Amino acid sequence: MSSRSIHAITPSRAVAASFAALASISLHAQTYSVTPIETGVTWDEYYDTAYLYRSETLVTGINDSGVVVGTDRATYADPDTNSPYIFPVSPFIWENGNTSQPGTLWEPSGINNSGVVVGTTNGLASRWSNGVNTNLGTLGGSYSWAQDINNSGTVVGFANTAGNSAYRAFRWSNGVMTDLGTLGGSYSFAYGINDSGTVVGYAHTAGNSAYQAFRWSNGVMTDLGTLGGSDSYAYGINDSGTVVGYAYTAGESRAFSWSNGVMTDLGTLGGNSSEAKSINDSGTVVGWAEGEYNLPRAFIWSNGVMADLNSLVDLPSEWYLTEATGINESGQIIAHGSDNRAYLLTPIPEPSTYAALLGATALGFAALRRRNAAA
Repeated sequence: MSSRSIHAITPSRAVAASFAALASISLHAQTYSVTPIETGVTWDEYYDTAYLYRSETLVTGINDSGVVVGTDRATYADPDTNSPYIFPVSPFIWENGNTSQPGTLWEPSGINNSGVVVGTTNGLASRWSNGVNTNLGTLGGSYSWAQDINNSGTVVGFANTAGNSAYRAFRWSNGVMTDLGTLGGSYSFAYGINDSGTVVGYAHTAGNSAYQAFRWSNGVMTDLGTLGGSDSYAYGINDSGTVVGYAYTAGESRAFSWSNGVMTDLGTLGGNSSEAKSINDSGTVVGWAEGEYNLPRAFIWSNGVMADLNSLVDLPSEWYLTEATGINESGQIIAHGSDNRAYLLTPIPEPSTYAALLGATALGFAALRRRNAAA
């Protein structure tokens, strides 16, 4: 029988191996696996009429368990005017390849970690939980739209005031809808909320001369300013209070992050414009930015660097990711493709791999300390 040399895995070797693995990961850009979000709606069943000419899957929310909400939509061209009308076909909740529907809620826009979904049903803001769809009401008018929900169950969106004379940003909690006001003008719209209850969106300034991004906290709405132009729009906020959206420079619209009173231009992918859609608690931002030929491409921004998400995934050559709409605390991203479908991007290696490597490193250090203490 041939002999083999067997090397014991000592604490020092465990530490060295863990550091080597972590270094290897950190030296390479984060890459992602791509999972199609299949909802069971076939792409030809809505072509029965001559004027229904396109379908698409839109993804609008993801929670920390990777559960995704969205809507399958179709575009109808009026036979007389040829004017396009986009309308929802089928709302969905997608989890690990399985699809269900959020009751009678027609256009879902957000989901929290308890699985509570918010959106719109027949023109009214709605909240779906445990099979029950709740109408959240209005601010005295006829219509309302829910846009986001935090892990405490507080919902934000916008609603008509009496006489449908204006739209106002609202905050809904425990059955009560509150008008958040404006920045001096008539209209306001809320799009995001963090777990501290801070709300972001955009509102008219005095004289309705411009829309500007706002941050609302404890009854006070703060104007976040612009990047030198007239308008700005906020869509997301993390638990550190960093806000993302887009704002106008003197000539273009640019994705921004705002923190501690400072608005930062996140740049583009070589084109003119960009827009940030979502941010997680690690400060990673996703959205879209114009690249070559000013075509929109999904981006990820972290630590001052914007990258094209298409360079971090393995995709067929005939299509590409056009926009990222959400990111969760595990770094999973939801995105739209140029093929009108939606996709879930999952980090490779997954965060659990980092945790395992860090755990091995910690155990190695502990063993080294015990060995040195016994020496």
